[in-house]
Amino acid sequence: MSDLLRKGIFLGLGAASLTKEKVENLVNELVDKGDISKDKGSELLQELLNLVKEQEGKIDKKINEEMNSLIKKLDLASKSDIKRLEKKIDALMKNINSGK
Repeated sequence: MSDLLRKGIFLGLGAASLTKEKVENLVNELVDKGDISKDKGSELLQELLNLVKEQEGKIDKKINEEMNSLIKKLDLASKSDIKRLEKKIDALMKNINSGK
């Protein structure tokens, strides 16, 4: 399978919108039409699924980066900030209660 064909299929369908089912349907259609052999179809399917997985990883990473950036811009307290404050409050409450 030529690299150009793989790239064309991948770009044509849109990496983010590809699902395993869509990829399988596309490859099965190519095999059924006789455009590629069954062996080449299996090879192409695996390559496309690997590309989809790679793109999903990149998308997840980008989403996490954007979310972290947004949280920093909003100046929201992190879980560790909240835990630290809870410990301080607990210590202060113990001091107050022991003084009574």
